[in-house]
Amino acid sequence: MGRQKPTVTACGTVGSSQIFTEQVRKVNLKPPQIPYVSNVSGTWITAEEAINPTFWARHLRQTVLFSSGLQRLLQEQDLILLEVGPGRTLSAIAKKHVDKATKHIILSSIRHPQDQQSDIAFLLNTLGRLWLFGIQVDWLGLYAGSQRYRLPLPTYPFERQRCWIEPPQVTRPSVLEDTSENVAFTVRQDDAVQTDVETLHTKSSNKDLYSVHSTRPNLPNSYVAPRNQLEQTITEIWRKFFRIEQVGIYDDFFELGGDSLLAVHLISKLCETLKIELSSHSLLSSPTIARLAELIEQTAIASTVLNRLPQQAFPESLVEIKSGSSKQPLFLVHPSGGHVYIYRDLANYLA
Repeated sequence: MGRQKPTVTACGTVGSSQIFTEQVRKVNLKPPQIPYVSNVSGTWITAEEAINPTFWARHLRQTVLFSSGLQRLLQEQDLILLEVGPGRTLSAIAKKHVDKATKHIILSSIRHPQDQQSDIAFLLNTLGRLWLFGIQVDWLGLYAGSQRYRLPLPTYPFERQRCWIEPPQVTRPSVLEDTSENVAFTVRQDDAVQTDVETLHTKSSNKDLYSVHSTRPNLPNSYVAPRNQLEQTITEIWRKFFRIEQVGIYDDFFELGGDSLLAVHLISKLCETLKIELSSHSLLSSPTIARLAELIEQTAIASTVLNRLPQQAFPESLVEIKSGSSKQPLFLVHPSGGHVYIYRDLANYLA
């Protein structure tokens, strides 16, 4: 006996489509406010299609024209595609599309299951990349319900000054003499002051890195101009490093905004300019131009006349941060960087 083959019809599919169409007619459809590409037509949705119940029945049954939709999207300028939801199937297809160019940005919102990082870290990284590409982020919405904490800011002044890095102009060195102590110092032109920021030079050679200076900050002491050539030379170097138009000889290095990194570079520049040897911690005991000039004169005299450096009060391994009257000294171990400037505020508070 032969088996009778069943008859297959499409009436179920057609019937379900009609039922779906009738249900959509009950919904108050409106034209879209945000443009999008339709999978039915492969191009931008129209207002007529969006409010037509038959269109949504076709959307339910017809072939998804994903490649055609991508082709239309990839014609847009400054395109950023973000796959929303689990998986990377759609973004992977988009990256392999024939019309995909290097300028097109394609990102995923959820990590791959094999990625060894948290979902939050991946999502925030994607959000950060979107922000870098110019997308406006609703930060208040992102952090809604989160508890924020107050954080201490760095202890340097926030001055309203231009911070664009430009190359310096280097000129020929000149020789200056301080006749008050009969000690000669070789001083290079002040425009040649250099720091680590010079590694970021642009190709322009017409402007001076230090041509723009901010006004004098609000300090507890009044301005006092340099009294001799040595103080003038030190002042010019300070002006270049701090980018302040007017620096007095009694202005404190740390009150001007100096820190350990700037101190090391400034002392190095003074040693190079004046051809002397100074400790990298000299600004702890001589934080003003006047006191630093006295220290330099003493060092230069001892080096040229006595052929030796001044006698140190402490062993080389110890640095006096703050002198006090207590017979019991307080020893602070410096961090791995080797600089003790971070203890200056603590020492001033305890003294």
